[in-house]
Amino acid sequence: FSAARLGEMIVRLELRDLLEKRRMRRSIESLSGHYIICGFGRMGLALARQLSELGLPFVVVDRSETSTEECQRCEWPFITGDATDDRILVSAGIERAN
Repeated sequence: FSAARLGEMIVRLELRDLLEKRRMRRSIESLSGHYIICGFGRMGLALARQLSELGLPFVVVDRSETSTEECQRCEWPFITGDATDDRILVSAGIERAN
């Protein structure tokens, strides 16, 4: 019984993570005229806060898992990856971005 409950909990967590990633991807795909913040260090965080306060759309791109946790907490769209990778920038909507 315990093993079944543990397995159920793991599946729920993975399903929740998968659904969250899908929601985030759709949210980013719907953006147009947005900004892309490459790197979420001290300056990236300051930029995200400023853009958020101004109500301007943006996407954060960073390699760090701790950065994505901060973005999730603030409900900011983000992509985990290297901003020097063209595929990552395309997934951030660089063709439609300011």
